Amino acid sequence: MASPVRVLLARVLAAFLAAGLCEAQVPEELLRGLEDRDPAVRLRAVEALGDLRAGAETAAPRLGRALEDADPELRAAAAQALGKIGPRARIAVPALIAALRDGHQSVRMHAVWALECMGPEAAAAAPDLLRSLGDEDPRIRENAAAALGRMEEAARPALGGLIRTLSDGDSFVRLRAAGALGALGWGDPPVTKALCRSLRDRHPDVRMAAADALGKLGAPAQACAAGLIGSLNDEDSYVRMSAARALGRLRGAAGKSLPRLLKSLLDADTYVRMESASALGRLGRREPRVCGALVGALDDPEPYVRTAAAKALGELRAGDRTAVAALLGLLRDPVPGPRESAASALKAIGLREEAALPELLRALKDPDASVRMQASSALSSAQELPEGAAASLGKVLRDEDPDLRMSAAGALESMGPKAKSALPDLLRALRDENPHVRCSAARALGRLGGEAESSVPELMRSLDDPDVNVRVSAAAALESIRSKTLPRKTQKASSGGGR
Repeated sequence: MASPVRVLLARVLAAFLAAGLCEAQVPEELLRGLEDRDPAVRLRAVEALGDLRAGAETAAPRLGRALEDADPELRAAAAQALGKIGPRARIAVPALIAALRDGHQSVRMHAVWALECMGPEAAAAAPDLLRSLGDEDPRIRENAAAALGRMEEAARPALGGLIRTLSDGDSFVRLRAAGALGALGWGDPPVTKALCRSLRDRHPDVRMAAADALGKLGAPAQACAAGLIGSLNDEDSYVRMSAARALGRLRGAAGKSLPRLLKSLLDADTYVRMESASALGRLGRREPRVCGALVGALDDPEPYVRTAAAKALGELRAGDRTAVAALLGLLRDPVPGPRESAASALKAIGLREEAALPELLRALKDPDASVRMQASSALSSAQELPEGAAASLGKVLRDEDPDLRMSAAGALESMGPKAKSALPDLLRALRDENPHVRCSAARALGRLGGEAESSVPELMRSLDDPDVNVRVSAAAALESIRSKTLPRKTQKASSGGGR
């Protein structure tokens, strides 16, 4: 068979494999292609194996042997194919380690990349990857640093090498080294000190990576708080954004960072303002100046910022009237993201005032499903609502929308004994066409205890409900009512007998 024909067949087979049109088992013809005397056929076979969706790991040993092929292009392709297969090709790790010493740059580069793709499964390569940090090619040094960042505990001996690589002459190498140190998460003093120095790197991408890494280290990075606060003044917006995000993870330095983060809520860049709002929420300082600034950020022209500010207010449980009123207003935002965060924040804060009901009930009809879900969840955690809210929720049980009725029933259930004024509506809801409404109504009546004694006949009827959950809820409600009313009747009988 002529060589061009074999190449064409290899290409066709590769296309079928990539499209998933062949069996998961690697065809023997493709494996034989790795041994073909024509380098073009061998190359196509290697590339096809790398594109397999399933079963390629069975070819890993042969791909490992292909790393010794006389053709450097094929050796590089074999390394790339092993990287695509990933951790499933771990049997080829020794061959990839040997390829790190290959005389051709492209082979070494793809071998390092493959080891990075395998992550902890390639832990045995850590000492050799440390050596690759000194490779003459910056792309190889860059990928070696990234690979070490995925080696977990096996990379510990390479810690000093990664720290030294923060001074590499290539900015991409320095960036990857910072990222690796953050991914490994070891807050040793030499690490935090080196990353703190990198906050002053001449390249903004490295400064950004250093800030991100310090944020991932958490508490051990407290000593770098001053450097991160200084980075909020960086000329590059991405550096400022990463610094704000990192400071949000350093609660121990909140006293120092709060004033500067509050100022960053007015930064010219959208994402800096967004990360500053998020950081203020994570720091957990529910102070008037913080809550006031976040309420102001709810009027930011950018929806990302409004969303982050609402979420932060929820994290802080900022339940003062000004914050709650602003969040209720945000439920009418033209963008779904801020509306969803506002409803979520109101749930976290807890409903305490009946005045909040109209806006949340309106949000139950929001065109966005996520907003409706959060509003419903907020109503379902309404145990702090005053008794007067029960009558309003009772009226909603008569609404045509089943989702509204279901949410109202859930809210009345959460209110417990305070929902007694809605008793007639709850009794009517036991006959609702929606089983979820009937179920919540039964549970709400059970929580009323002795106040719901008049509901016993209807609850008895619900014991024959076609929905098992309704039957179970009705039985539980009857038991709850019985346990609350029996002691009261016993006490009355005892009092009467003593006269």
